[in-house]
Amino acid sequence: MGEPATTGPERRPGPDREPDGRPDQDPDREPEPEPRPDAEPDPNSDGWLGDFRRGPAVFSVYRETAGAHPLSPPDYRIECNDGAGPRVICRFVDEPEAVPEWSGPWRRDEWCPWILAQAHRLIDSPENT
Repeated sequence: MGEPATTGPERRPGPDREPDGRPDQDPDREPEPEPRPDAEPDPNSDGWLGDFRRGPAVFSVYRETAGAHPLSPPDYRIECNDGAGPRVICRFVDEPEAVPEWSGPWRRDEWCPWILAQAHRLIDSPENT
């Protein structure tokens, strides 16, 4: 016959496991903190510059820091949370003639000029300082 079928992940002993493969149940061990989904953005790690609102929508502006070259103009993204969770609606480079890239339904939306003006206000005077 072949190999026996398994119904789940293989349990092996390890530094945080009992010999039978169960998680270590040390009562004196401090539990690991659970990530908080409602935690505020960390301006030192994710480039968050601030938020602004219009109607029910909350817009957040971020400076893209991952992979950024020090001699290139900064890249920015704008996220919108209108109650369905945050999603990127625009990306742009801070250059005089740069054309912002709007996503999907935001292309040619009447709010776009106002959103960009608010984003530039936060770039000039971030809330995270």
